[in-house]
Amino acid sequence: MAKEVKLTPRDKDYSQLESMQEDLGELYNDVIKAFTDKNSRANDNRDYWDIYNCVMNENQYYNGTSQVYIPVAHDAIEARVMRFTNTLFPQNGRHVDAVVNGNTIPHGTISLLENYVRSAHLREITPALLRNGDVEGHYSVMLEWEETKRVITKRVKKNIEMMPGVELDDEYETVEDEVVYDRRPVVTVLSDSDITVAPATANSPEDAEIVAIAVRLSKAAIKKKIKDGEFDKKVGEALVENFSMSANTQQPDPAKEKADAAGVKLDGASKTALLYMVWTKRLKLGKHRGWSVSWFAGEDMCLSCRRNPNWCDRVPVLSAPLKRLAGSFWGQSPIATIAQTQYGANDALNMGLDSAQYALMPIIMTDPESNPRTGSMVLNMAAIWMTDPNKTKFAEFPPLWKEAFELVGALKSQVMQSLSVNPAMMPQGGGRKKPTQAETAQE
Repeated sequence: MAKEVKLTPRDKDYSQLESMQEDLGELYNDVIKAFTDKNSRANDNRDYWDIYNCVMNENQYYNGTSQVYIPVAHDAIEARVMRFTNTLFPQNGRHVDAVVNGNTIPHGTISLLENYVRSAHLREITPALLRNGDVEGHYSVMLEWEETKRVITKRVKKNIEMMPGVELDDEYETVEDEVVYDRRPVVTVLSDSDITVAPATANSPEDAEIVAIAVRLSKAAIKKKIKDGEFDKKVGEALVENFSMSANTQQPDPAKEKADAAGVKLDGASKTALLYMVWTKRLKLGKHRGWSVSWFAGEDMCLSCRRNPNWCDRVPVLSAPLKRLAGSFWGQSPIATIAQTQYGANDALNMGLDSAQYALMPIIMTDPESNPRTGSMVLNMAAIWMTDPNKTKFAEFPPLWKEAFELVGALKSQVMQSLSVNPAMMPQGGGRKKPTQAETAQE
């Protein structure tokens, strides 16, 4: 029989208590150190996202006229995303199944989960999560419960009232406003550089001592949290008055970088403040020592510190590596193994394109003593060359671009093999207009 424990309310705020200031300051410093330890990983992830977005950077060795990026890694990742998304979300629309042993199948629970799959838009969110896993080597999502309010207008029928309390049989139509509440789970995909855990050797967020998430909020979002009582009013208003882009300039902003890749520039109208949402089980809140959540805007700016608001008392973060490495919470990106191959394919392609420019133009050899008017030898339609034809010859530049393109094809095959992508996963069956029966079955 479970033992009943009397604990402090989950909505009580401990952030402004004198006895908590030292512990909260140490917690903030540990969070910043955990993010700092990931700087090298964050820098590598920037290079990996450049590979996915086909952005030229300083990692290219060849510096010629052509600046073309062949999307080998991009196409392979998109093929993997399409394959796994279609596997998770089949065409029949059934995403949840249950296996029972001698008991009744829980149809009600299955129906509820199917409704959550659709209301949370998991079909649209999953591709972004899969791309993050393939590029960064780690999957991370945060789960929240959202409640929104809508005011709808509907038609209603009412009876005609001649006198108060007297109703007639005649009815008439009118319109009324009604408040409707929508409640659903919200799944947020977290970038690798926006989440950290301590210690880094933990197997899961539940096993970690600290789980910190970098959150960027606008002024309106901060004011709403103050109004809802989630943030301390005094500290929150001080943050709004001294609003800045970020409390930590070393913390990368993946959302801004991805918006830049999509052609969207975040100017001053989209300013946000960098906050840290920290889940930890080291703090003792009253008589309770368990998971708590704190919001930090700086070392001396703790906006909130409360017990875990979830009744299950678990961290609402799911995080797992694409390929687990022994003794490490973080996984290695598969792009790390093919990055140099992608750069080599770019260099080979650009060298081939530069060579093709010379191969497409003829080489004219002439004797300057026999043909003193070499200035008249201009390539043009119906041009007249005042030269001795016996002393003028045409030659061709060696077609080196063919060997370069063959090299590109070999490097492309290696990238596809390293990322476990076969021709059946590529659009149109790897270039054929109609895939073979074997390729269709494999896909």
